[in-house]
Amino acid sequence: MVLKSDIRDAAYFAFRKSQIKAMMIERLDCIHVSDLIKPCMRNVIYNKETPEHSIDTEKMRPLFLGQAIHEVTDMSTPNIQGLPVTHELPLYYNWLHKSPCKKEDILNAVNKYDYITGKIDDIIEVNGELVICDKKTTGSIDYFKSRDDRNQGPNDSHRMQINIYATLLKICYNVDVCWGCNIYYPTKLVDNKKEFIVPIPYKLEDKDKTYEIIQNKAILIKEFMEKKILPIRTKCYLCDGMCDHAAKCFMDDRVKW
Repeated sequence: MVLKSDIRDAAYFAFRKSQIKAMMIERLDCIHVSDLIKPCMRNVIYNKETPEHSIDTEKMRPLFLGQAIHEVTDMSTPNIQGLPVTHELPLYYNWLHKSPCKKEDILNAVNKYDYITGKIDDIIEVNGELVICDKKTTGSIDYFKSRDDRNQGPNDSHRMQINIYATLLKICYNVDVCWGCNIYYPTKLVDNKKEFIVPIPYKLEDKDKTYEIIQNKAILIKEFMEKKILPIRTKCYLCDGMCDHAAKCFMDDRVKW
């Protein structure tokens, strides 16, 4: 005999399990584009040296939603010359030798921190111009709407992420893109407002300038990881409710980890 309570509990935990599985994406042990855009290098090193920890359901929700959106929303323009795919396009780069590489090179590498990897959400073509699009879920959609209304563009880190993608795309595939667009999707609705998304397009920076940032950040991350150096704290937006390591960081006065 089955009870409604048994079905309710079984369905609940089956759904929760499916959420966890959906968030289990392969992540190579190397430098990621997301490491290069963080305003605090200590956060980057904590993420790499701290064992994976469990999360509560409130933190799980936006991560799960973001993963689902990335998987099912293919908005790319197909068959762009020079590119194997235009949706979820992987980038692999050996910054030490300054050359593109393959996934297998990273998997078999002696020092994985000689490599950078990232994945472009979508590349679209608009009136003959290529545009790199990067989707972001947010609980503060009005904030980005107001930035767009004031022509301020996206956050600096979101802008930098697409600039890095464009620079690596040029190196790896010799495809030159001069436009980026962050697409913000709300994880919640406030005050009974209707759902809307906020696409924010902008011209990209000089690729030589971005390349210099890539190299300098990569050198630092490799040094911090090899020598087990703990970078100094950097006061930034992550400190107030957006860093999983905040409590540890505020008490951590070590020079090395």
